Amino acid sequence: MFDAKPTSLIRETPQADSEEGQTRVRLSDASCLDELLHHLQGNAPLAEVDVGLARLDARRLAEIRRLALRQAETTRRALHALRRLLLPATQRSQAGMLQPMDAMRDALLHLYKLNQELLRWRQLATSAANYLERRDSATNDARQWLQEARARSEWPGMW
Repeated sequence: MFDAKPTSLIRETPQADSEEGQTRVRLSDASCLDELLHHLQGNAPLAEVDVGLARLDARRLAEIRRLALRQAETTRRALHALRRLLLPATQRSQAGMLQPMDAMRDALLHLYKLNQELLRWRQLATSAANYLERRDSATNDARQWLQEARARSEWPGMW
């Protein structure tokens, strides 16, 4: 369980553009949600994705699944809205009417980020559903998760 590779190792922080003072989206920002969920679950650095969910009861898992699917749908709508906005811009570019490159690059990177977030929310919902359906697997994974947390002195009352 704890020997899987982390889903995201390297992060860049958004940097301000020196000319305009605007924050630009970087490709590595797309995995920020993944890293946040990993830390919120208290997972070890090399833990499988969403293994921290294993210790939760069925009610919480159902709620996490419901909310993750809801957030995935919200992200999907944002993704499609941005695609609809970009389509005319790309058509104008093909017709010889150039768009500002910085704006197009940032929009495409944002599109990529939204797509990565959509996939991550769906993965979280799937993980919760899997632990709901396979309670024996959840019990085993939760036991291993607890042992790892104790070994890292991260379990409450262990300091």
